[in-house]
Formats: sequence, structure tokens, C-alpha cells
Amino acid sequence: MTPRNRCWLAASFLLASGGLAAQTPAVPNPLLPPLPKPVVQAVPPAPTVPAPPGVTEGKSPPPVAASPLPPMPPTLPTGELFNPGCTGCGDGTPGCQGSSCDLGDPKSRGPRHPVWVSYTQLLMFYQPTRAQFPLAVGNAPGGASRTLLAGDGELGRFNAFQVAGGVWLNDRHTLGVAGDFFLSEQRSRFESASGGPGGLSIQRPFIDAVTGRPASILVSNADAGQFNQPLVTGSVATAVTARLASAGLALQRNVYCTPTTRASLSLGVRYYDLDESLSVYQTTVNGPGVGATVGLQQLAVGSAVSLFDRVYTRNQFYGGELGGRVEHDFGIVTLGFAPRIAIGDMRQSVTASGLTSGTDAAGAPISRVGGLLAAGGPGNGNLERDVTNRVSTATQLNAYVGVKLTDHLRTTIGYQFLYLNNVARPGQQLDPIVNQRVVPVSGAFGSLSGQPGNRLTLDRDGFYAHGATIAFELTY
Repeated sequence: MTPRNRCWLAASFLLASGGLAAQTPAVPNPLLPPLPKPVVQAVPPAPTVPAPPGVTEGKSPPPVAASPLPPMPPTLPTGELFNPGCTGCGDGTPGCQGSSCDLGDPKSRGPRHPVWVSYTQLLMFYQPTRAQFPLAVGNAPGGASRTLLAGDGELGRFNAFQVAGGVWLNDRHTLGVAGDFFLSEQRSRFESASGGPGGLSIQRPFIDAVTGRPASILVSNADAGQFNQPLVTGSVATAVTARLASAGLALQRNVYCTPTTRASLSLGVRYYDLDESLSVYQTTVNGPGVGATVGLQQLAVGSAVSLFDRVYTRNQFYGGELGGRVEHDFGIVTLGFAPRIAIGDMRQSVTASGLTSGTDAAGAPISRVGGLLAAGGPGNGNLERDVTNRVSTATQLNAYVGVKLTDHLRTTIGYQFLYLNNVARPGQQLDPIVNQRVVPVSGAFGSLSGQPGNRLTLDRDGFYAHGATIAFELTY
């Protein structure tokens, strides 16, 4: 290659790279011809773009906050599949809000399982009912008189059971419906006393409505044959019964739930049914020379005369109920407290009945409506049925300790207390003031003297029941 050709090649390389031209000024070479001047084309100005809202022209826009990145899932052991979702419900979507999800806000969800049922066995004790005056008094020969029968309604331990259950209505288990049914056995208590010659002298005391003085009907005579005392033998007995039932239905709202603590409120209806009765039985046998009548008809010598008095009360409560439940877990042990209060109408029904029977001189049976304390029709006695309605309240408290046996089963032991106010009790309905004109065994039977007696007092009292509970609860 000639020296001239080598110069042309070097110049072409420098023009192509532009590096030497930009840094070193051009020096004319007399050996080379002049290079042509590059053609420069004019570039039109860029169009003006308006500034976005909130940005002043000529200034940089404000920085935009970067979106937070989702938390990285935990590192799983080698070989396991990666699931970024819920480990409680299996949903693969992060932030699942299902009832059993372990993500999201646990305080806004209810218990894990949607259905629960329970069975409770109760050992209850009821407040006894007592008459307001002695029903029978007596004494041995030469002894002081004492109360033999007081109409004591101490019935001992009641066996009862309760079944309950409910279901959550939404996916988050925060709104549900629950119901329960309670029933106790009907228990009775009998007390009796008998007497006769050498035994007890027994009387049934009352206050005479005509004279206003204490009086009595003779049941038996221990001094027969002495001082011309009549030969009278007999017995008297009392019977007290009671039974309690309850049912309720309510909406339940979960208000707080964590893995160890749960709290809920309930609003619904409640029904209580309390049945009680008090009965008095008397049987008397009059010896020779002792006149005895039933409804002014003479009885046969040596025949027995029977008197029966009974007061039956039924209290039915219908009302709205507000309740709550709080539970806290200590491992597999649970402490719980469940109060509730109801306000509504107490329908009180009081019924008095009585009967006197015997055998006349011809051997034919005789019977008259009415006894001693329950005798006489409406306006002239208390053989009637009275129904009243009064505002009442019902309060129930439950406290318990539970042990979790499995993931779906637990057992609890606890204490329950129930109080009903404004209740008609049978022992309080009997009035000691008796007009003998309505008593079939009285010689004044059928007369018109004196003011009416044998009325229902219509007194009201409270009633409580309490006892131990043992329950089994199944959830699924």
C-alpha cells in the first residue's frame, strides 16, 4: 500500500470513531485534499406536555410511595410443596378470612367448629314451700301440744337433665342460633301422724270465721275412756310435690374470639314451667256413742270419714332473655361463666279442691265437695281456680370448669343457680280462717252465719333452685 493510501485509511477510521475529532483540533495536511463539511439538519423542538395535577411547572413531581411487599412465606423443609395460603382451612389465597383461618384478624372470627351439642345432668335442690300455720298439732297423754305437720316441702335432691345445641349461620362463625330444653323429675314428700287411745291426740287447727277464736277438728283422742272422752282414732298426712321445666331459643353473636378466649352474647325467648301442690289427707274412725255427720247425714257407728284438701299451683313464665358467655382456656382446662336474665309475664294458676266422704247408717256411701281448708264455692269459699298475670323476672347463673378430652369433645363440672320472683307457692295459698258452714263434717254445715271464709290468699313469693352440673359437649 502506498503512503497516500495509508493516510486515507487512517483518516476514515478517525472520522468513523469520532473520538479523535472531538478531542483534537483539526490540523490541515498539505498532502491531503480538504474533507467535505458535514451537513447538519435542524431538529424541531419537542412538544410541550402539561404538568400533572399537583405538580408545579419546572419542578420535579413528588415521590410516589412504593407499595409494601407481601411478607415472605416461611421456609419449608426441602422436598415440601410451597403453599402461601392458610394452614388452618387449606385456602391457597393469602389472607383467607375463613372461620378456621390462622391469618387475618382472629378477634373478628368465632369458634372453629360450626355445630355444637351438649348433654347436662343436674343434681338440684328447690326452695321448699311451707304452710303459714300448722296443719296438724298433737300431744301424748299429759304432754304439751306440738306441731306434727307443717306442710314442709323440703323435697331433697332432684334429678334433672338438659340438652342444648346450636349452629353458626355464617362462614366466619360470628352469628348463630342456639336452643336448650330442661326438665326435672317430679318429686313428692309424704309425712303422717296417727293416734288414738294411749297414743297421740291429734287436732287440725284453724280460726273460726264466726267467733274469731282458735278452733280445731279432732282426728284422734289419746285419752279415750278417761274423763268421758270419746273414742276416736285416726291419722293425718301431708303430701308435697314439685316439678320444673324450661326451654329457650336465641340468636347468638360472637363478640370476641382468640385461640384462648371466647365471648358471646345471646338474645332470645325463654319459658319456665313450675308445678307444685300441697295436699292434706285425714281419716277418722268414731267409736260408739260418737256422733259424726257428713253434710248433716249421720254416719254409721264405727265407719271412717275421710277429708281431702289440695292446693295446686302452676307458674308459667314467657319472656325475652339476654345472656352471655365467657370462656378462657388454660391449656386443656377451660373456665367458663354464663349469666342470663329474662323479663316477661308470669301466668299464675291456683286451684283448690276438697272432698269429704263416709258411709251412712244404711251402708250407702256419702260424699260432699269440700274438706276443711279447701271448701265452699266461689264467693263462699275457695273451691275455685284463680288465674293472674304479673310482670316477673328470671335470673340464671352458670359457672363451670371444663377439660378438653379430644379436639371435638370436652366435659365440664359446674354450679347452676336459678331465681324466679313473683311466684305463687301452694303453702301460702291456704288461709287459716275457716267458716264451718262450708265444712261438710261440721254441725254448722249449710248455715248462713258469719262472714265467708276459706279464701285463697293469692300471696306471692320467690323461688330458687340450685345444684351441681356435669356436662358433655361435642363440636364438629
